[in-house]
Parts: sequence; structure tokens; C-alpha cells
Amino acid sequence: MIRRRHFCTLLAVSTAGCQLQPVPSTPSPGLAMTEATKARLAKAGVKQCERVAAYVLNQSVPSPSPSLTLLIDGKLNPDRSPLDGRTLDDREVNTLLDATTGKNHPSPHARCFFPRHAIAFYTHDGNMVAHMDICFSCLGYRAQGVKVVREPDYKALKRLF
Repeated sequence: MIRRRHFCTLLAVSTAGCQLQPVPSTPSPGLAMTEATKARLAKAGVKQCERVAAYVLNQSVPSPSPSLTLLIDGKLNPDRSPLDGRTLDDREVNTLLDATTGKNHPSPHARCFFPRHAIAFYTHDGNMVAHMDICFSCLGYRAQGVKVVREPDYKALKRLF
């Protein structure tokens, strides 16, 4: 029995690969953000945010260019998954804010910036008001419309994906 459990764990780990992937996009009614979370988002520069979504980017590209971010020429990257993003619940949005606002979390950096993950912030009518592209290989990010510390907590961010 123990050998079977270890084999199943090994099989699951070996088939998962090193790419982080979000849980499939299935919004549920319990995903609404509290007013306290919305206030924290506003303090981080993201006003009127009603939805925060996570994306995996550039899965079909072995070495994506730094220009292959969530937005390419003002349009969403066609190589994103899930297409509508996975909506983060209130707890996950607070984890994101804890990881990206407040204090710095120093870590070694590379200079590759091949973004494979992104977070987008949307208003109630679906307009994107801010976004953040993340490269976990080099521990780098690019953010637009949101105030982020210079060195976010990448371990906490990885857990979101």
C-alpha cells in the first residue's frame, strides 16, 4: 500500500512538469471580494476593481520573448490559459496583495524575463485597469497600473498558480 502511494505521488510529480498552471476557470458565486479587499486594491492603485484573474502565458513557446506579455499591442496574448483567466477568490487576492505590497522580499535575480504568468485586474464591466506579468525563472515582473514593491514574495506568488 505504501509503495503504491509513493508510486502515485512520483507519477503525479513527474507528469506535472515544471510549468505552473492555474486551476481551471470555473467562477463560482462565492468569489466576490469584500469591501476591505477592494480598499486594499485601491490603496495599491487599482481602483474600482471587481475581479482579479490569473493567467498562464506562452505555453507553446519554448523561450518566449520579453515582449510576449499579457498585453501585446493592446490586445490579450492569444497564447494564454484559461482564455478568461482564473478568477482569484478574496483570500487569494489578499495573498497577492501581501506578496506584492508592503515590504520587500529580497531574492537573487536573473535577467531573462520570459513571462509565463500574469495577473489582471478588471472593473465590473470587464475593462482591464491594471496587470502584472511575472517570470518565475528570473524572479522578475512588470506591472502597469498597480503599485508593487521592488521585490515581491515570489514563493507566495507561485502558490497562487
